[in-house]
Amino acid sequence: YFNNNIYIEPYKNEYKEQCELLTIHISQEIGENKSISPESIANANTIFLSYPPEHSFVIRSNNNILAFIAFDVRQSTANFVCLIYKREPKYISTYSMVRAAQALYQGGVQNLNLSGSELPTLDKWKNKFNPLKKINRFHVIWDKK
Repeated sequence: YFNNNIYIEPYKNEYKEQCELLTIHISQEIGENKSISPESIANANTIFLSYPPEHSFVIRSNNNILAFIAFDVRQSTANFVCLIYKREPKYISTYSMVRAAQALYQGGVQNLNLSGSELPTLDKWKNKFNPLKKINRFHVIWDKK
């Protein structure tokens, strides 16, 4: 589906500004559609741009950043922590995950943990990668009194 003009490479600090602008734009779009504060969405993701995990990548087309994706790798497992992506071209989120998984595998990673899903749509997106195992967990949040 994608041509050779779209490729993956390790994240570099020189991409930070373009990735921050992408994060702000996407956060505003998501916030408007879901009635969530765009600032809270952006803040949850921009930390990865300032302090990127060792295994962070960008998907680029020429000089245009299409996506940022990051993983925390422990032993031989890559734990998915962040994906910021443009809504066009279509399927760029899936393409980013597949290309990052290929790069991680070439680097010796044996397992990919897609982490939990806050929304049913996110869970549906992750399920299309046909996981070997799915763990349902509950989180307890205590109210500070």
